[in-house]
Order: sequence, then C-alpha cells, then structure tokens
Amino acid sequence: MVNQTNSKQQDAAQHLMFISGYVHRLLRNEAQRLNLRWTALMVLKDLQLLGAVSQRTLADIEQVTAPTMSVLIRQMESRGWVRRECHDADARVSLVSITPEGREELKRSGQLLRQKLEEELSAVPAPILKNLQENLGVLTTVIMGNIQSKFPAV
Repeated sequence: MVNQTNSKQQDAAQHLMFISGYVHRLLRNEAQRLNLRWTALMVLKDLQLLGAVSQRTLADIEQVTAPTMSVLIRQMESRGWVRRECHDADARVSLVSITPEGREELKRSGQLLRQKLEEELSAVPAPILKNLQENLGVLTTVIMGNIQSKFPAV
C-alpha cells in the first residue's frame, strides 16, 4: 500500500511539475506581452493572501535579494499599490501591505491573465473541468496551509 501511495504521489508530482511550469511560462509571457510586471503582481498576490508582511519575507517568498525587493516595493509604493509601516514590536522592521489601488491592479491584471488561461482550457470537456476545479480547491487549501506555516506574518 505504501508503494502504491508513493507511486500516485510521484505521478501527481510529475504532472504538476509539467503543468505548473507550463502555466507559469504561459502567464509570465502574457504579462510581458501586456507590459505587466510579473514580480510586482506576485508580490501583490502574496500580500493579498498573507496580509501585511516584512520586506524580508517577501524577498524570501519571491526568491530575490533584499535590495531588489526594496527597489520593487519603492516602485509599487510610488504607484500607490502598497504601503509600508513600522512594525509595532520592532521599529527596524517595515511591514508591507496592499492598498485598495493595489487590489484593483491585481484584479485588473488577474482578469487579463485569466483570459489567457481560459483560452488554454477551452478544449477541456466540462465534466473534466468540474473535476479539476474540485481537486484544485483541495490542493489550494493544502498549499495555503503550507505557505502560512512557512511564512507567518512578520
């Protein structure tokens, strides 16, 4: 039974690696075509999901250097998408949070990118899409739990 479970996990992992890589490249290329800054969108999504977090946490999540994240946050702040505040417990820590303008940009950009993904899914039969939606919901819940345990606020 353990080998069968491992085999199913390996098969699922293999499919997810292919699909996630494909979707990532597809959407990143579409963002570039639409002149949307990919990393800024990822940071906005991180902030929407996690709430206010430190710049260091954002740099860790996005796997960029602290100076790179500082530049990006400064650019996003100038556009009104994020705001920085000092952490109550440690004034040296800057917490970043998404603004209403940032949420609106994330929504607008998300709609454009979702259209591209919907085009890709148009050939998938409705019953398969329904099953996919249900299973991805479970997977999303598990992944969100993992993210929140790895990156608790501040």
